[in-house]
Formats: sequence, C-alpha cells, structure tokens
Amino acid sequence: MQLATDKRLPFDADVSAVWTAMAKVEAYQQWWPWLKTFEADALAAGEIWKCEIVAPLRYTVAFTMKFDVVVPETHVEASLRGDITGGAWIDLEERGQASDVWIRSQLAPSSPFLKMLSTVLYPVAKAGHDAVIDNGAKQFQQRALS
Repeated sequence: MQLATDKRLPFDADVSAVWTAMAKVEAYQQWWPWLKTFEADALAAGEIWKCEIVAPLRYTVAFTMKFDVVVPETHVEASLRGDITGGAWIDLEERGQASDVWIRSQLAPSSPFLKMLSTVLYPVAKAGHDAVIDNGAKQFQQRALS
C-alpha cells in the first residue's frame, strides 16, 4: 500500500535562507532527535544518505536516499530504498519575504513489519508518516531558521 505525501509547508524565511539551512546536513540530528542514524556528506546530485527514523510509535524505519536531481534553491528529486521504497520531490517557492516548500512523495513499505502495518493498520501508518513530516517541518522552522 502506498503512502503518498503532497504538502505545501510555509516557512518564515526566504528561499535562500531555507536552502542554506537544508544544505547543513551536519546539523540534521540536532534538529531532528528522531533521526536515529544519519550519514550524509552534502545535499547534492549523486549523493546517497543513510537514514534511520524512529517513528512516533517507536518503530524504526531504515532506508537510503539517493539524490537524483538537485537544483539549488529550486528542486530536489530522490529515490528511497530500504524498509521503504519510492520517490520524493521537493520544490521551493518564494512568497515575498517567506517561502513555501512543496513536498511530494510516493512511498511503499518493503519490510515485512511495515507491509503488515500499512495493510492492517493503514490509518496508523499514514498518521505516523504525516507526523514525521509535520513535526519535522515545525522543528526545522524552530531550530534551523530561528
């Protein structure tokens, strides 16, 4: 079962400031305590990040994220493999002195546990996925852009 995301997240900073913060991969674990494991060198095309996220219900989701396209301050495309597979896209849009970050993804569970969770308890899986996105956006605004 697919978990789809299509959200526009408003930030109280211009695109340049948002992009500069997004590029500070060394700070991600400080901003996001639920990011249990994170190995990354840069936000750049060809980079592969290793990630483990502790979801709100305390299970871990491990995956790699390969950055297929990165256009600074504009657009990112990534492929995910591991406990979840699929694609994710981010677009940044100027909104006066602020900006919107448009996050889209099409993800599917590949681990037996996540397949079961998304099949039997889809609302729980979707709520957990949405909580990671929503909490991550709030934490980014508070910790990276303040």
